[in-house]
Amino acid sequence: MPINEAVSAPRVHMQRLPDELRVEPMNGLSGETVDSLLSMGCSLPLESCMGDVSAILIDPETGEMTGSHDSRHKF
Repeated sequence: MPINEAVSAPRVHMQRLPDELRVEPMNGLSGETVDSLLSMGCSLPLESCMGDVSAILIDPETGEMTGSHDSRHKF
C-alpha cells in the first residue's frame, strides 16, 4: 500500500478497559465486517478521529524517501 493511502486508511483501535473496538466512521469497516464483529459481541463505538500521523517510507533498495501527512488535520 502506498504510504499516503496507509496514513489515510481508517483506524481501528482495540481498547482493553473498557473492552471495546474503537472505529473511525470515515471510509470505515464494511457493513459485513461490522455485522460480523457485532455478532461476536464486540462493542463498536465510533470515534471522529484517532491520532495524528506523519510518516516516512524509505525504500530499502534505492534509499528513496517518501513522506505523508495526516489529511484528518489541517496543521
